[in-house]
This record gives sequence, C-alpha cells and structure tokens, in this order.
Amino acid sequence: MKYIIPILTLICISNGFTQINVIDSGYTYWGLPKGAKARIGKSSLAGTNAITLSPDGTQLAAASEIGVWIYDTSTSKVIGLLQEHSGKVTSAAFSTDGKTLATGGVDTTIRLYVTETLEHKSTLNGHVGSVTLLKFLPDGKTLASGSRDDTIRLWNLNTGKLKYTLSGHSNGVNSITLSQDGNLLASKGWLKNLLWDTKTGKRVAVFQQKTAMGRNKVAYGALSPDGKILASWSGTPGIRLWDTHTAQHFTTLKHAEQPWYSAVALSPDGKTLASNSSKRNEILLWNLNTNEPNATLTGDVESISKIVFSPDGRTIAGYSSKHIQFWDIKTYKSLMSFPLNSYLYSLIFSDDGKISAAHNREEIHIWDVHTGQQKFVLTGHQEFGSSVSYLSDGSTLACKKYSTMYLLDTKTGKTRTKIQVNYTPTFSPDAKMCAIKKYKKPIQLWDTKTGTLKITLPETTDKDYITIVFSPDSKMLANSGNDGKIYICDIPTASITNTIPIHISSNNDVIFLPENKMLVIRNINGEVQLWDLGNGKLKQTLTTQKEVISYITYSPHADALAGVDHNGNIHLWDLETWTLQFKLSTENGTATYIRFSPDGKTLLSFSGRFVNSIMFWDVGTGRLKGTLNKEIEYRFPLQFSPNGKFLMTLSKERKSILLWNVMTRTHIATLTLNMGEVSSYSISTDSKTLASISDNGSIIFWDLTKYQK
Repeated sequence: MKYIIPILTLICISNGFTQINVIDSGYTYWGLPKGAKARIGKSSLAGTNAITLSPDGTQLAAASEIGVWIYDTSTSKVIGLLQEHSGKVTSAAFSTDGKTLATGGVDTTIRLYVTETLEHKSTLNGHVGSVTLLKFLPDGKTLASGSRDDTIRLWNLNTGKLKYTLSGHSNGVNSITLSQDGNLLASKGWLKNLLWDTKTGKRVAVFQQKTAMGRNKVAYGALSPDGKILASWSGTPGIRLWDTHTAQHFTTLKHAEQPWYSAVALSPDGKTLASNSSKRNEILLWNLNTNEPNATLTGDVESISKIVFSPDGRTIAGYSSKHIQFWDIKTYKSLMSFPLNSYLYSLIFSDDGKISAAHNREEIHIWDVHTGQQKFVLTGHQEFGSSVSYLSDGSTLACKKYSTMYLLDTKTGKTRTKIQVNYTPTFSPDAKMCAIKKYKKPIQLWDTKTGTLKITLPETTDKDYITIVFSPDSKMLANSGNDGKIYICDIPTASITNTIPIHISSNNDVIFLPENKMLVIRNINGEVQLWDLGNGKLKQTLTTQKEVISYITYSPHADALAGVDHNGNIHLWDLETWTLQFKLSTENGTATYIRFSPDGKTLLSFSGRFVNSIMFWDVGTGRLKGTLNKEIEYRFPLQFSPNGKFLMTLSKERKSILLWNVMTRTHIATLTLNMGEVSSYSISTDSKTLASISDNGSIIFWDLTKYQK
C-alpha cells in the first residue's frame, strides 16, 4: 500500500544519509519525492477546517500544504501521508461510520479514502474553486462540500455522482451546520445565511440582518439540532433567533451588560445556547425555553473567541488566543485549563466526546476529555520560510522566515537556535558568526552555535539600506548605509579602522582580497576600484569612464576578478597585475549573471532573459569552452557544487532542480517536487546533499552521492 512505501524508503536510505541516522531526529520520511531522502517540516496546517477526528477518536487527519497527515491518537505516531491532491489541502472530514475520509483542496477536487487502509478510492470533480468545507450528512451516504466558487454541493457517496448544487452565496461559503436528522443545512456566506432542504436541494429561507444604516451585515449563524431555530450573531447587537419555517426573526437574546456577542454555540440537545459574556472570563448558558441565561461558567479564559459543545453534550470548551478551558455541563465545574502560545484556528471533539483536538498553524493539541489530561502535542507542522543555505561548517543549515532566522543542526534535523532579524543576515566565512542590523541599531554579531550575542560593533549609520561583508578570515567587516561611506571594522577589537568615502548599493559591490590588504569596490556609478585598507585610499580604478559595470565576482583560487557591463559583455581582470586580461562577448551581448567555478578555472555566464543559455569560459585563455542551452528560471542564481562537479539550475516552472555535469555540460538528473515550487536551494559542503525549500515552507534533502560516479 502507498503509505507503507516511505518506511521502505527510510530503510533503504538510512546508510546513505548518515547525518540524520539518529533516534531523536527532526527529519521525516513520509511522501518524499523521487530522489529525496528526508524532509524537515511537515508543512503548515490549513485554517479552520484543517483537522478532523474519527468518530471513535482513534485517528486524526490534518490537512496541510503538502498533503493530509494521518495520526494515531493513542501513540501520536504518523500512520500515513496522503498526497493525491495536486496542491494545498484545505479541509478533511471523517464519515459518520468512520470508514471513509474525505479531503478537499485548492485543486478543486474532493478525494475519498478507505480509512482502514488509507487507499484512495475515488475523486469527486465539479467545483471550480478551492474546496474549503466538508461535512458528512448523518445518513452516511451524502457529503456536503463548500467552496470558494460560492456553491455547496451534495454528493451521493454510493455512486460518486453530484446530487445537487446549492447556489446563492458570494465570496465563498464560510460555514455549514446541519440539523440532527440531516434534512436541513444552514450555510453562511458574505452578508447572509441560507437554509437548504438536503432532500430536494431547494433553498428554504434567506436570513439577513440590517444595521441601523439599513445595510446588510455579516452575521455568523448556527442551526439548532431539531432544525427549528437558526441563531445569528455579531451582525447587530444581541443574538437573534429565527424561525426556520417562516424565516422570521422572533426574539433577541441580550444580556443587560452585553450587547455584542462574538462566540456562540448550541448544545446537541437544542435546549441550551452558550455565549461569551461581558466579563472576559465567563460563558453564559441560555435556557432556550425561557430565553434567559440560567448559568455562568467562570474560568481562566480571557476574551473568549470560540465556544464548542462536545457531540455527547457532556463538555463545553471555550478558548481565546491565550487560553483554552473545558467545563462539565452538568456540574459547571472546570475539567482542565491550558495556556496557549499562539492563536488556535479550531477545536473539535470526537463523536463520542472522549477526545478533543485543537490546532494552530504549527501544532496540534490532543486531550483526553474524561481524564482531564493533555495526551500530547503533535509538532513539526512548521514553515521554515523561503530561503535555505548550508553554512561553511557543514553542520548548520540556515533558514529565514520573515523576521526569524532558524539555525538547524544537520545531524539531528532539529532547530539549534533562533535569531530575530530585521534584514537578511550575513554569515561569517567560518560560520561562527551571524551579523544582523536592526532598525536604527548598531550591527550585532551573534554566535551561530548558541544563538547568543557576541559583539556589538560601534554605531556607524542608522540608515535602512545596509551592506555587510565579512573578510575571508572572518576578522574584518565592511558595512555601509546610504550615506556614501563604507566603514571597515576590526572584529576582535570591535573598532572602526577606516572609513572609505564611496557610495555602493549591495553586498556584491564589496570584496575583501586575501590577507585583508585590499578591497575591491563597485561604486554606484559602475566603476570598479581597488582601495588600500592600510591607509584607506584609492589605489587604482580598473574601468574606463565609458564602462559601466553592473555586477562583479571574485575567485581567490585564480586571483581573478570578473564583471559584467550594462551591454552584457564580460570583463576579466588579473589582480596580480591589476590589468584587464579579457573582454568576452556573449551571445547577443546579453549576459546577466556570472560566477566562478570553485577551482577558479571556469567562469560561467548566463544569458537568461532573451537567449536562455549558459556559457562556460576558460579563465586562463578567455576561450569559450562550451554552451548549454536550456530553458531555466533566469531570475534564480545558478550554483556550483563545492567540489565543482555539478551545476544546479532551476526549471522554468520552478518545480524542479536540474543537475548538470560541469565537465561534459550534460544533463544528469531532474529533482522534482511532489507539490509546490522551489523557493531556494543549497548544496552541502561535502557535495553529497542538496537542500531545497519550497513555497510550503518545508525543506527537502536530495541524495547526490549516486551522481558522483
């Protein structure tokens, strides 16, 4: 069966990936694409409808960016990863008998699986927008699906055919509730709630609220179990109760001290309505026979944003962005209470009321409701951002997500430390330091092993646009803002040793030469200059006034400097003599990117926007070695493997990484993601592993050893 294959893969690759062959590992091996050997991160979870519990609470399905994860709730172990969807999965639901699992995604399809084997048995097609809601009707034969295409569709599960399409919403369908017999379905969309007869597919009623200004207002709604009442709230003051037969508003529940309600739920027996209270840590219980509050639940939760009854009616839960609490309905006593470290998207119960689960974007919490104990927290659903890079120590992987830099241990796959940053940080060549610049703060150097602050350099500029470049021996640092100066800092003494009056625009404009005696600078006018770090004076300008250089790169092995001008021509200088050795003309003069091979013997130029070709030049003779013509993503940097044997490029559709033999300039392999697009990639220092991060935030590791022969 498909979900067993990753286990066999793990057995086969364990010897070839010794860096992660440990018991306590942050790596996962489920659902890997062909040629991959491990993953860090299970990808972030979808929103409100991401998780579902089987009726008996033994399994939990979690919809994520890369598929649906299936967990055993007694052991917390992964049972399988379902990846039949071609894009992000947004919803999941178990059937009432627990034998079928339905999943919906942005690919507009609904997939049905046999729960016992996780075998994919059929696909339901018909929606033209993302499927965001799934709900099985009590008869077990019908599935309701809500979509961004503004429709709800009812499906016959015996035949796999569409029964009815329920139209009438706009801007998507936000929620679905059912009567206990399944004959009525209430749906919430933008500005209105609609009521449907599931037997005929006919619309029964429309519920809309008007504000004092006479405009329609968004209101949340829920159907009573007997289908006789629809409750709506948040659109106007109070909780409005509507007669579903007449579609008329017949009363409003409103406490004297609480005109507005943001959290409301109806009990399974239809006798009680729960709402938030004017007091931030209370839940009001309303008697629907008298329409008055008859009890108050007091607890630790502040600013309650959601209330949920368990299906067996014995438990009620309330939560906010800071806390979650469970109460016994009969005794009104608190069963358990837990602080939260982030906003919860939803909280659900198993049908028997014994198990409860809640999730944010990264974690799933599982509770045993009857014992009042949290069973475990399912972790790993983490996004690591959009960039990934191996550090030179070979044991650290750096990933940036928004303002957080994650430093991962490549042996265990676990996060070693996190550092908060404002701009993209710069790592020292020895991989021991990370230089960061926060807004209007001096540059700080952080220890990459411990995540602690090592050195704060003297204040130089508080400008927003910062260039930070380390010297090859990691003892000096050059930085600049947009004030027209480059500051040279001595790291051991944390002092400014020189200031060079020159305006630059990026990190690529400053290059330390060996022994820290000279600095190559490309100024904002496109001039390439040599500066003496001993006296801070200009030594030589390598370009003429007519030449405008847009990009420079340096090879320490060849002691050569290369630049590409605005006309797409390549300039190659010998820095031993400080003279121009060659001026190379590329196809149609369109070179946009240049790079030296690790041994410095070859210069690669890329002409991507127009002719899409890679050209290989002999640094010693200036002759063209060969050309590689292939459609690749021209905005994405090409990378050599550290041993110089491979060249890595990104396919035009960004879903595959292409491997090329540098010597023969032939295609070796295509590494293709199962889902998503590649955002960044990096090659390990031993050239044996390629790490790629995709737009779903998970990191895939690819085995390159098979291509070394």
